[in-house]
Amino acid sequence: MFVPVISFLPTQLTRVKTEVSFAAEDPWNANRPCTFTLDSYLITLRGVKALPQRVSNTAQNFHRALRSDADGVARFLPESLIELWLTKKVPIEALPALLKQIEPSLTKSDYKPILRSLRMKIFAIFETICCALLLVISIIAVVATSLPLWLAAMVVLAVACGCWLFLYQVYFGMLLRRKQQIKWLLEHSRMTKTPEPPEPPKPPNPREAVIHSIQQEKPESPNCFRFSALINVPALLEPAMLSRLRKAFPELDWEDQAENWDKVRIGGSTREKPKRDIVYIARKESPGPFKLSIVVSAPDQPEALKSLNQVIDRLQRALSGWSISNLPEFKTRPPSGVDISQQEVIQLMFPLEPPLVRLTGPDADILLSKPLLEALSAQPAGSDDQSRLAGMRGARARIILEKAGPDLQMPLASDRQAQYLVGQLLEIGLAQVALHSTPPLSLRSIKVHYFGTRAAPTVGFGHISYSGADAELGYLGEFLRLSWWVS
Repeated sequence: MFVPVISFLPTQLTRVKTEVSFAAEDPWNANRPCTFTLDSYLITLRGVKALPQRVSNTAQNFHRALRSDADGVARFLPESLIELWLTKKVPIEALPALLKQIEPSLTKSDYKPILRSLRMKIFAIFETICCALLLVISIIAVVATSLPLWLAAMVVLAVACGCWLFLYQVYFGMLLRRKQQIKWLLEHSRMTKTPEPPEPPKPPNPREAVIHSIQQEKPESPNCFRFSALINVPALLEPAMLSRLRKAFPELDWEDQAENWDKVRIGGSTREKPKRDIVYIARKESPGPFKLSIVVSAPDQPEALKSLNQVIDRLQRALSGWSISNLPEFKTRPPSGVDISQQEVIQLMFPLEPPLVRLTGPDADILLSKPLLEALSAQPAGSDDQSRLAGMRGARARIILEKAGPDLQMPLASDRQAQYLVGQLLEIGLAQVALHSTPPLSLRSIKVHYFGTRAAPTVGFGHISYSGADAELGYLGEFLRLSWWVS
């Protein structure tokens, strides 16, 4: 490898700055992916530091070198390759491979900066003028003497050739060589350029249901088309499939037909008799995609495909992660203002879609799904009763998200409005409860107690209590109580 320094002066190459850093394969180290830096150097007298003003004024005289983090060796670029990079005719990632190819044919003069050097251009013009004057003087001298014509012509021709050889050696030869190298490098950059690798397929979003492998089966009747497919449902949402499908397809009667806990057979059938399954989802056991069957009625094939796409769109919205388009259906509580003592056991969905927001209490921590809270918080308040209730839930969800902050944690007792939303989510099973017991216990089910009493027609109160319930351990104590109504 050549290091371009002037040999007749005590000089050195001084690195003045790093131009850029990039990643590319290292052809000197078995084509391993490495990080390269492109450094700029100036020739300075030995022991002399380059001044910042000189660095900014002499950029056209920079020598540039590639340095790989694999071996740390500085490999200087010929000026032809530097020019191609500066004019953006080759990408910087191609420099290592091109330098490796042209390196064996390089000479010392290939590293000398002349293409952008004003000093070299002035020197070439001055030398050309001097050679022209020398040629004119030699012609005048020959004419003034009595040499034979053939000898005079030989002398003038010899002087002209000497001047041209000198100019070719100091400037024009290097200029021509750089143009040839640039042409060669451009050809090889096109020859060795590898096609851009195709973009890798995007990984499936774990929050979205994916329906694939759609096939049309033999039609049941001339106007009835059956399709089969596979559907991947996010594991976090599998326990809520039936309730979500009932909400997404209210025109169908939905039933869980599975006999064993590890099997799934959910069918949505028509209400008119004879009943017929329109959407059927089944899986013998986990893991693996569900088998999906869809039956649509249409006069012809194009209309059948149109109806199929509508059903698929509704299925994907229903069985994907929480968003404003598939919010849960909140429970209608027993009537308030009356004497009541009603208890219900609620199965909690486990696990919830992460990340989780932790609300810490004295007896238990309650965890809520942040994506669900974000979807609830996006609900606008409306004018009718249902929209007003949705707006209240959205405001409470925003309170929890704001107070939880980046740590996703807040004291449950710090805001009563947040407690009411927590209670509503517990009543539909969309929360996790971690009791402060020894050892800590995560509940799979809870007991909700609706209690109300009236001491007089206009005097009374009611509350809702939430406690742990376990088939084996029994009653595990109350961890939350909310005021329900007061008269």
